[in-house]
Amino acid sequence: MVSRKIRTIPIKSEVSPLLPLRRTIPQVNRGEIKIHANPVQIVKADLARIGEAWSRYQSTSSRNAVYMYLTAVYKVVSNWRRNDRLHEFCALALSLQAFDIDMEPEPFAILIYCTADPAKVDKKTRSKWSRVLRVAEERKKRNETLKEFVKWQGGINNCAALFSRIR
Repeated sequence: MVSRKIRTIPIKSEVSPLLPLRRTIPQVNRGEIKIHANPVQIVKADLARIGEAWSRYQSTSSRNAVYMYLTAVYKVVSNWRRNDRLHEFCALALSLQAFDIDMEPEPFAILIYCTADPAKVDKKTRSKWSRVLRVAEERKKRNETLKEFVKWQGGINNCAALFSRIR
């Protein structure tokens, strides 16, 4: 009987070089704000991201497509609020617009005004969507999507009607 020597590979106790390193620096693509980024650039990038969601919403005939757009608005406002820059960034977003508007300083309505086509979203629709997003901000669970939350409330109109009860 011939004995064979089994070749073993030593296992290092360090992190494997094949595994990706865990990043500790905030990532722009995750919606986090870089500390030294120019506020105007941040606002323009966020408005562009919402504008892309608006374009996707307009390019489809699905009844549920509006949730893509509203989710984008909701995420940007939540991110700005989490970073304690909401009022500053909303004022910047309004200042970047070509036309002045007299409106209540409500963050969701401001972003909808700045990114939606005014020929398709009038003041009444903007107000309804803003109320829906404010209800979601107040009552939505973290692990729940905006679409799930609104549908669970009975749709956009029913969700907007809840706003008067939570104020």
